[in-house]
Amino acid sequence: MLTPMAKLEIVGHRARLESLLDCLHRLHVVQIVDVREELEQGASEPIPAAGRTSERWETLRPLRTRLEALLDADPRPEPAATATSFDLSMLPTLLADLDSVEPEVRRRVRALDDLRARRATLPRHTRALRRLLPLVPAMVELDRYDTAILMLEHRHAGLLDLIEEELTNEVGPRFAVIARPVDAHVTGALLIFPRSESERVDAWLGRAQVGQVRVPAEFVGMPIPQALERIDELEARLDDEIAKAEAELHDVIAAHAPLWRGALALVASVADQVDAMGLAGDTGHAFVVVGWAPQSEVARVRDAIAESVGRDVVVAELPISPEERESVPVLLSNPAPARPFEFLVKLLGLPRYDTTDPTLLMAIFLPIFFGAMLGDMGYAVIVAGIALLLHRRLAARSPVMGDLARIVLLGAAWGFVFGALFGEVFGDLGTRLGLQPIWMDRQKAITGLLLFAVGIGFAHVLLGLGTGVWVSWRQRNRHRLLDRAGMILILVGAFMLVGLMAGRLPNALLTPGIVVLVVGVAAVLGSAGWMGAITGPLEIVGTFGNVLSYLRIAAIGLASVYLGRMANELAGVAGPLWLGVMVAILFHALNMTLGVFSPTIQALRLHYVEFFGKFHEVGGREFTPFGASPSGAAPTT
Repeated sequence: MLTPMAKLEIVGHRARLESLLDCLHRLHVVQIVDVREELEQGASEPIPAAGRTSERWETLRPLRTRLEALLDADPRPEPAATATSFDLSMLPTLLADLDSVEPEVRRRVRALDDLRARRATLPRHTRALRRLLPLVPAMVELDRYDTAILMLEHRHAGLLDLIEEELTNEVGPRFAVIARPVDAHVTGALLIFPRSESERVDAWLGRAQVGQVRVPAEFVGMPIPQALERIDELEARLDDEIAKAEAELHDVIAAHAPLWRGALALVASVADQVDAMGLAGDTGHAFVVVGWAPQSEVARVRDAIAESVGRDVVVAELPISPEERESVPVLLSNPAPARPFEFLVKLLGLPRYDTTDPTLLMAIFLPIFFGAMLGDMGYAVIVAGIALLLHRRLAARSPVMGDLARIVLLGAAWGFVFGALFGEVFGDLGTRLGLQPIWMDRQKAITGLLLFAVGIGFAHVLLGLGTGVWVSWRQRNRHRLLDRAGMILILVGAFMLVGLMAGRLPNALLTPGIVVLVVGVAAVLGSAGWMGAITGPLEIVGTFGNVLSYLRIAAIGLASVYLGRMANELAGVAGPLWLGVMVAILFHALNMTLGVFSPTIQALRLHYVEFFGKFHEVGGREFTPFGASPSGAAPTT
């Protein structure tokens, strides 16, 4: 449901503006809007930029950067962090705390960064050295010789001849070049030269801009296998040192973090209030603040302002003009069982304030459609168990996943109900064991199942059209009202005539049925003026197509029960009993998976396309109250 909103105008002496904003920030039930967009041009001027600051903000602005940097330095932030209540009287204590702890945090952060940087370079050395291992058998242990390691792409391997020629000119023939492909794209080259010529070789390689694979200084001169072993040991030691440094840094920050978070919340509060000053109007001696609040909160806002700001601050409720209704912020408020469905509605976009919230209707019908398509007690129990497990493990970390799990759980409950009505447990296993359907066996009563699906579609589409009539009446949209009402008459008239032809309704309803149908067609054709002659027939055909689209409820359900039946039959023909059971379990698992995804997608489609299209209008702006934050209540100032 859409929460009724009130438009408030708050007027008072200019000196009380900061106190007012402080009060509204604690309440977090008022969305402040730019007064220039709400009041007539020239009636009020925005507060100049120089007047948007306060002594508190000038004191706290540099504090914000320090606190954010310290809290961000925590390598192991706590997911459910607590914050100490903080006010300005605690500021000297906080500054003394920061002055004593900040240098230690910075020192530990630098040390941790050095460890991480050193650890990050080691894999580059090991990758290069491991590539050179194929060259090791060609090497000889020569204590008086040094080496240089080069890596060249195959397409540049010809440079080795040029390097060898240039080095001959530089140091003479006292060196060797050993090259070998080390993978599909790279050639490794090992230069061996007298240790006395190391400086000249390094200098030449630098001038020639030939890149070398640098080995850490402590491993220079070691055989490659030994160097790799030592680097592996160093990596393990660095991992331990990094873990220890992270734990120590976390302990230092965690000891002070609650106080810092409380202070940061206060700083954010003051920053929000400074920003809000730019939205207020100022006449020099008085201020004007305009905002939106839930109708049910208006009395609390008045009482809080009178108590903490002053009774001379006037809170007036302004009328909402028809032109404004489209731009009123939207706040959804639904019963607890329906709230998980709100995010499914928001996937299409928030409804406009002058329309209606379809969440409750979706919460009623979507699980029923899901259950009618699943329709199996065995599958429903397993799906419900999985949904409960996912909700227990994921709801705390991801509200969306928690909502999805609750939606699936409701659908599984209806799946169990329809499974009992259809007498199905893992396909036709229930029938094989003597279970009888309470209502119908949908494998045999296919005609009845199809009529059931069409009947659901007829009722659901009629409900959507009826809701569209109500929304059009609220919007004073005569053309849309006539179109939706006419479509209802067409469906009712068509239903009456079909019932007469099937012999299910008395012949006395023939004339009323024709009259209702004709009146409905005339209303639809006339709702769009002369264009109605073109668009009207298309819309009528489309609406009947919407109703027939609900046949997918029967089709998907039948596909599921036949696949389950096939799984049970394969269990008896797949060779040994154990093999047949395994095959049956495999097919049932596949069928159950399809029995979750297909009904979910199709039930959503029936709502988004066939149902919402009759009344749902997106474009609403979400209600964002001043002072509201994910962390909870605003701090005390």
